[in-house]
Amino acid sequence: MGMEFVVVSYPTSRNVRIDGEILGKTNDTHSVEQGHHIFDLGDPHDYKPDSVEMDIENTTSIKPLIINDFKPK
Repeated sequence: MGMEFVVVSYPTSRNVRIDGEILGKTNDTHSVEQGHHIFDLGDPHDYKPDSVEMDIENTTSIKPLIINDFKPK
């Protein structure tokens, strides 16, 4: 499995968690293993949805997958 790239978009800077572990900050490009992952923004839980599940594949650092599902409550 190769490396893939994602950006979790959010109006403010927050921690991004992937599969329960802190990955980095929102709005930054992050490298992740190819495959199925669960993303969330941790605490405080003042956003929706609770989490986003995605299959990550066929991305590049120039064309990362943009996850823009999270919104403030």
